Amino acid sequence: MPIADELLQMKVIHDEEYSNISAAEPSQAKMRELYKALKTVKAKSAFYTSLQKNEKILVEELGGSASGETEH
Repeated sequence: MPIADELLQMKVIHDEEYSNISAAEPSQAKMRELYKALKTVKAKSAFYTSLQKNEKILVEELGGSASGETEH
C-alpha cells in the first residue's frame, strides 16, 4: 500500500483505482489492481521509482539497481 499511497499523492492513479487496490484481498490481488492502474509511461515510471524506494531488496533481487543504474 505505500506504493499505491505515493501514486495517489502524485495523482498518477485516481481515487477509484486506489479504492480498488485497497479493497482487494489477498496482497496478490492488490498488486493485480495496482498493475491495472498503470496505463501510461508516466504511471509506470512513477511505479518503478516508488518500487525502488519502498522495495529496494526486491528490486535488487530481480536484477535491477535500486539506485536507478543498470549493471552490465
